Amino acid sequence: MRMVNKSKKGFTLVEMMLSLAIIAIVSGCLYTLVFAIKDSYLNTFNSDDSTDYAMLFARGFENSFLASVQDNSVFAGSKKKITWKIGLNGTEQALLKSVEGGATTPVFTCSQLKVIPSGTSTPVDKWKIYMSFDWNSATKVVTYTVYVVDNYYSPGVVKSAYTSSVYLPHFDNGSFVVSNPALKTNTNGAVYPADQSAYLEFTPS
Repeated sequence: MRMVNKSKKGFTLVEMMLSLAIIAIVSGCLYTLVFAIKDSYLNTFNSDDSTDYAMLFARGFENSFLASVQDNSVFAGSKKKITWKIGLNGTEQALLKSVEGGATTPVFTCSQLKVIPSGTSTPVDKWKIYMSFDWNSATKVVTYTVYVVDNYYSPGVVKSAYTSSVYLPHFDNGSFVVSNPALKTNTNGAVYPADQSAYLEFTPS
């Protein structure tokens, strides 16, 4: 009887196809995982960055406001009006303070990362900063909100909105005039001031 020794060498076509399918599935999963990790990192970084800017403007306003209200020398003689609002200090966004009859000076200026949006060649600020104010004469509380709006990744999206208030329990020698623009609702549903003209005026009585 003749014996035939069948030795199996290499892979069959079915095995090769199965191997390629497994490699494709694993590669797809790895790509999705890497993309998700990168996206999560960017979201976390941008969230932290926008919150930092919001709190910097908030602290800048509170410190300037409280110092001005308590500084009687500012109001000597004609009792000049003081105004706070968001504007530009050169090319940088800033919290501006102006004393009636005097120059406008920056209370806090943020030097932001400059980015170049897709399809353009002009660098712009990564964030746009807005503020809105409110004064409650009954409770003697100034409430404000700092809006940090995305200007690059998802333009028009409010990435961070920081709201706080300043309580003046013994404040009886002044008045406030609050001016806020109408709120703007972006197509993505984000709501923030329509422009940067919102201001808070403090006028000693």
